[in-house]
Amino acid sequence: MRLSLEQIQSIACGTARVEQVGDLIGLLRFTKEQEELYRESSWPSFYKRTFSTAGVTLEFDTDSEELTLAVQVSEGCGYRWFVHSVFVDDKRAGEVIGFIPEGGVASAKGVFALGKGMKRVRIVFPWNECSRIAALELDDGAKLIPVAKKRKMLIFGDSITQGYTTWLPENSYASRISRWLDADMINKGIGGEAYWPELASLADGFEPESILVAYGANDWNARTEEEFAAKSRAFCLGLRKLYPHAKILVLTPIWMKTREEKKQERWPFENLVSHLKELEHFVENLTVIEGTDLVPCDLACFAEDHVHPNDVGFGYYAQALSVELEKILN
Repeated sequence: MRLSLEQIQSIACGTARVEQVGDLIGLLRFTKEQEELYRESSWPSFYKRTFSTAGVTLEFDTDSEELTLAVQVSEGCGYRWFVHSVFVDDKRAGEVIGFIPEGGVASAKGVFALGKGMKRVRIVFPWNECSRIAALELDDGAKLIPVAKKRKMLIFGDSITQGYTTWLPENSYASRISRWLDADMINKGIGGEAYWPELASLADGFEPESILVAYGANDWNARTEEEFAAKSRAFCLGLRKLYPHAKILVLTPIWMKTREEKKQERWPFENLVSHLKELEHFVENLTVIEGTDLVPCDLACFAEDHVHPNDVGFGYYAQALSVELEKILN
């Protein structure tokens, strides 16, 4: 039984839309208006990254004894490798993996034994590349029951939020907290991104319970203090106008070694934190979460660039952040 577009739409999480793209099915985390905003911007690489499937999952209950997943993957962030993780009742059943040839696309397929009886299946798509479904098949006549989520959330951020540079997509901090909070979370993370008020003026067409905002590192690297203060305030005010009832949670940047190396060149990082904390006085129902202590100041928790957490660092980040979010959301 080959699943239809409508069936895949019903089981997709972390998507702004699911649509037919020729013979493929696209799982898209930005609206068409948001994609167009990026397309018209001066950052073509950012536009390309909007099509990566960061935070996208398919989650459903089924009595099928076998699952087949075939995908076509194109470059999103330049890494060219990709991983789709498949879980059955929270146990890893395997992966659909591959490597994209330069300037091309890759096709990959996996067949997975699910076992007898009803079980819960979760497929986690790559954070770094654009993966489209060529075929998703279950046994003929098998049941397909979408998994209902407790929360609907948005998360905005830069490369760390998108998932750089974990190998397994489920290990990013955003994917982990969406799992732990039982949230259908749309990940708007874009590598290199900063506070961009124009993005916060385009709605996703639903009312999220909460919105996480995790920019700042790139702002501090590339903007003046005055620009940062104005952009961050305008961004959060834009979100408040779009989503008047949602809780807005602003994360200050985590520790990174390069910040210490650049502190003589830039304006005081402490001022960035102060500007963000001031937002609590200007934007209703906004809470700032201090990010500096969420990941240990230990290079063993970071990739070789000393900027992006590795899988260990993401684990610390997600665990500590989930504790803070549970206090606020519950």
